[in-house]
Amino acid sequence: MALGIKAHYIRAILMNRLLLSIILICFTGSITNSFSQQNTALKLIRSTDFTQVDKTMDSSPKFEYEYELVEFIEEKFDDDLMRIRALYYWLARNIAYDKSYKRYHAEETFRHRSGVCSGFSELFASLAYDLNLEARIITGYAKGDGYRPGKPLSSNHAWNLVLFQGEWLPLDVTWSSCLKDYKHYFLTDPEQFIFSHLPLDEESNGRRHEPKLNAANQLLKRLVSYKLWDCLPDLYPEHFYKRPNRYRISRYRKNILLQVRMLFR
Repeated sequence: MALGIKAHYIRAILMNRLLLSIILICFTGSITNSFSQQNTALKLIRSTDFTQVDKTMDSSPKFEYEYELVEFIEEKFDDDLMRIRALYYWLARNIAYDKSYKRYHAEETFRHRSGVCSGFSELFASLAYDLNLEARIITGYAKGDGYRPGKPLSSNHAWNLVLFQGEWLPLDVTWSSCLKDYKHYFLTDPEQFIFSHLPLDEESNGRRHEPKLNAANQLLKRLVSYKLWDCLPDLYPEHFYKRPNRYRISRYRKNILLQVRMLFR
């Protein structure tokens, strides 16, 4: 009798795992980043040492106006990648998160050296434009403050996409500033960025139910749904530093398929 109950219990667990796996696969589709393996921009970024750029910005004078920062970067760096890094690094190092939640725009964020995510992203985009760089402001979901797995939320974060060598890549100055991490959230591999950031289409206006996601701004071949994104593990930057190729959305899907195959053996 006990063995029968145990066997029934094991079968129930296996069926639950199977159902969860099938659901995840349905929501994932064939998620593969078309350029993550071969993208020359990512390869160049990973092989570039930004130490000298960071040191130059650390030793920069105090800037009273935004144009002074732009002119300094233009004088010191000719290459687009170095200018992107210089701007990102200076903002992440010198702008603090506004815990009073009063500074939402670029001008006040720069003037007071503090702002919320919209202030960070707006300021980056504005200064990038002055440096003849193409940048976008992206809004959506992020697994930061206020996020709870299984509980839908409205749009709670803003970050940027930057065009480099014909490819759009994400960066998050706000999280870099808050976490004092100047590596992972700078021109990140989209297959890794998606674990914590999910772009939302502006037309959905942050609706809690059936949000309209922006597939193009995910920079992936197939759309990642909110339900799948909510199921993805909440990873910290060190996970990606230690094993950069292990945590990728396409690899995560392969692991799910492997589990399904094992259940049918």
